[in-house]
Amino acid sequence: MDTASLESAYQRILDLAAHGSFTTPPDDWGPDMVLAHLTVNDELLIGAVRQVLAGEEEASYDNAAGTDDAALAQLGPWPALIDRLQTSSRQLVDLASQLTDGLEDRAIPVHIVDGGEVAVDQPLPIGRLLSIHAEVHLPSHLSQLEGLRA
Repeated sequence: MDTASLESAYQRILDLAAHGSFTTPPDDWGPDMVLAHLTVNDELLIGAVRQVLAGEEEASYDNAAGTDDAALAQLGPWPALIDRLQTSSRQLVDLASQLTDGLEDRAIPVHIVDGGEVAVDQPLPIGRLLSIHAEVHLPSHLSQLEGLRA
C-alpha cells in the first residue's frame, strides 16, 4: 500500500505539535486531547492491520477507546503525547506498507462514532480505512490544532 499521504499527514501534525503554542477551549478538546485521541486511534488501527496481516478472520476496527474522554485525559503530558504519536504513526505507516498482494482490499467490520453519532458501521477494505484516516481524519485534526494555536 502506498503510504505517502499517511506519512505526510502525520508529519504536518507532528511539526505543528512540536513547534506550536496552543490554547485550550473550555467546552471542547484541547490539543492534548487531540494528540491523545490520535495515538489511541493509531493503536486501534495498528491492531486491525496486524490482524489482517496475520490472516485473522476476526480482524475489525472500532474507535470507541479513541473517544473515551476520561481515558484520553490521562495520557499526557504534552511531550509524552508527541513521543507517543511519533512512535504510533511510524508503526502504522510501517504496517500499512506491508499491505501488499491485495491485502489492502480485505474488508473488515468498521464501527466509527464521531461526536456521539455513528459515522460508519459497515465493512470497509482496510486500505480504504487507512486512506480515510490519511485524507479525512488526520487533516480534520490538523485543522483543529491549527484553530487552537495561541
